[in-house]
Amino acid sequence: MVLYSGICTAILMLWPGVNTRYAMPIAPSVAVLAGIAWDVLEKSRYAVIKRVAGTMLGLLVIYQIVLVVVIMPLFADRFGETRLAAWKIDLAMRAAPAPAYCLRLDTNVFFYLQVQPRCLDLQAMAAQSPPMWLLIPNPSVADFAKLRPDLDARIVVDGLTDAKITATRVDTK
Repeated sequence: MVLYSGICTAILMLWPGVNTRYAMPIAPSVAVLAGIAWDVLEKSRYAVIKRVAGTMLGLLVIYQIVLVVVIMPLFADRFGETRLAAWKIDLAMRAAPAPAYCLRLDTNVFFYLQVQPRCLDLQAMAAQSPPMWLLIPNPSVADFAKLRPDLDARIVVDGLTDAKITATRVDTK
């Protein structure tokens, strides 16, 4: 378990383009190791270590409670930013249904969408026939317009999340 947790964590720290959410498969082994450590500590005669570990556990529990009860409600717009962005995109796409295409981006917005877009590169998007929705960053809209000047690409929903996703409706001119 130590090797699994340690090696996987080391790989995740060094892997290019990794996100912290990829560490979730390591969580069960870390929990088992913590349980084993707690059991060993319980049988230990070092009372100071027991108190320190208990205090740390208590502080972590208090931190989690404060985070969930106080911080997250105060900053709900930041913690729910991707859900809100997906909601706005869904509203626009339901108002004018059409196939949706996206670029492969490092964002969770696509997870929350009701209609899952098909991820393509810009050239493959340009080969599609309108009407369609493009879920791409703002600078890519101009690049798409250069590839297909015969189409009308207008941004309907702009500047969502840190990836600056835009929902762009593409129709014939």
